[in-house]
Amino acid sequence: MGFTPTTAPEATQFLTGRLVASSGLTDVAESGTALAICTVIGQERASVDNAIQGRLDAKFLDVSGPDLDTACAQLPNGGVARQGAAAASGACMVLTRTSTSGTLIVPANTVLGRSDNPSLRYVTTVSVTFLAGEATKGSLAAGYIPVVCTTLGTGGNCVAGVIDTIVDGPEGLTTVSQAVALGGGVTRETDERYRLRATLYLQAFMGSNTRAAMEYVALTFQSQAGARARNAATYFDPTTLPGYVELVVDDGTQFSGQVIAGQTVTGTIANNQRRVYLEGPIVQDNLSTAQVTVNSGTPSSVQWSLVSEAGELWFDSGYVSTGNTYSVQDYTVYTGFIAELQAVLFGASTNALAGLGWMAAGCRVRVVPPTPAFARFSVNIVLFDGFDFAAVSTQVEAVLTEYCASLGPGVPFLIMDALSALRQAVPGLRNLTFNATNDDGQTCVSTDAYPGDRESIRLLSYEAV
Repeated sequence: MGFTPTTAPEATQFLTGRLVASSGLTDVAESGTALAICTVIGQERASVDNAIQGRLDAKFLDVSGPDLDTACAQLPNGGVARQGAAAASGACMVLTRTSTSGTLIVPANTVLGRSDNPSLRYVTTVSVTFLAGEATKGSLAAGYIPVVCTTLGTGGNCVAGVIDTIVDGPEGLTTVSQAVALGGGVTRETDERYRLRATLYLQAFMGSNTRAAMEYVALTFQSQAGARARNAATYFDPTTLPGYVELVVDDGTQFSGQVIAGQTVTGTIANNQRRVYLEGPIVQDNLSTAQVTVNSGTPSSVQWSLVSEAGELWFDSGYVSTGNTYSVQDYTVYTGFIAELQAVLFGASTNALAGLGWMAAGCRVRVVPPTPAFARFSVNIVLFDGFDFAAVSTQVEAVLTEYCASLGPGVPFLIMDALSALRQAVPGLRNLTFNATNDDGQTCVSTDAYPGDRESIRLLSYEAV
């Protein structure tokens, strides 16, 4: 049964009738006190009903376009605003110079490009300094050089290896290479995604749904570099780790390139304290005996637990005591979006979202990227007359890549949805079928594919015949 707001005259009439029926009062003339009181209460009732209707409009997803913007603006605590387009951004580049004598400064806003699509430009977002003797800057251990596309939307998203040109840079910088994929570029928020965030917001603030709250903040948060998550999901298994939730976020590339080596930490146990503070948030679920040294020796077994999101290692009770020395090394930590979102959840950020409180007391919430579930594709393409096979095949690969990148954690690859995306985006495509194997005999996606809860499907290889 639908909800119909009561108007002010209707509420006043109802209240006046009840007052007369229950009290015997008959002084309900326009100048009377009784009618004045009923009128004020009726107006307040109508105002409350209208507010409820505005919230239900957003919750039940029965409006769209500007009406959806209006409804979401009426939600509690300032409402929810529609997100605009965002550019592809992330740490993905390696810079190289031939001459290693002297110092070379590569300033921020150095312009890079793509030989496969010269219309797209990317600029570095930090200044990079080559010291004397250094030939390369940017690595998996130290972190790749971050860039942002100058064009908003999905067009700047790209696989590894395509940003390969120096358009405008300092003399002495000789080559650039893209080590990992670049993602995060999105168009202006669609009604569907906007409704999703509004619903999560309502569930969080009106229903005390902590998991919905975390998904809302993950989809709303924007990093200092301008990166946003395209998808977010929570994973919770009470049978194995009660009180532990993983917030799985993705920009279409698993935020690739945003991992660096953690600092080696050494020290001496004081006052029988079991906790050691490391750099964080840590990528690993736990550390091996090769990564932890106690009293200058390698432990015979793992006798510690890792709180990865907080960067804390806890030795088992009784394993260490005052005066024991330790060293922790060879671990990796998240940077960029994942690290910044984790800080927001902890309330340890200057971002406005950090002050709202997102984690339940006594629980662990760990922000992680999805595990890629790589998929191979082999397709048969049939064209309308007048279209070039190679050009259409390139477009098909691009659309399949983008469709896979749009799939969130645990979301299946649906053949019919993929075909719909291809027919809408690729001119000249008369028919397309998916083959079960490729020319090398490897298994390919030819039916709907279902990843695990923490997995996201990603295109690994493509061929067209």
